[in-house]
Amino acid sequence: MKHIGVSVGYVLLFLFFCLISTSSFAEHQRIVSTYKTHIQSNEHKAEDFGHQIHHMLFLTGIGDTFHFLNSEKEAAGETPFYCQPISTRLTGHDYQSIFERYIQSNDSSEFNSLTIPEALRLALQDKFPCP
Repeated sequence: MKHIGVSVGYVLLFLFFCLISTSSFAEHQRIVSTYKTHIQSNEHKAEDFGHQIHHMLFLTGIGDTFHFLNSEKEAAGETPFYCQPISTRLTGHDYQSIFERYIQSNDSSEFNSLTIPEALRLALQDKFPCP
């Protein structure tokens, strides 16, 4: 049980690092509506490589954290957040595509006020539902 507590501490530290190290959205809330507005901006549409990598790294950090937490939940005999097949390995581009497709298909004000991690978790649950 101590192993899980230490692991969660590292995950929280990692998430904190991700939040303070990202400059995109730093002056805005990290919620779905802000992300939707941003991906319609000229800055995002310019397809600057550094800008795209920034998005991928941000979403990959969150996605990989959920993947890690899924492993911890499964090891503890708990139901995972989502059921990604073992043979499926997600890249930053995969996380970004899954996330952006999902947020474009959901437009309620309640959904748009979710944080990016909350929305990515829902997107992954939608993509990889558990039986």
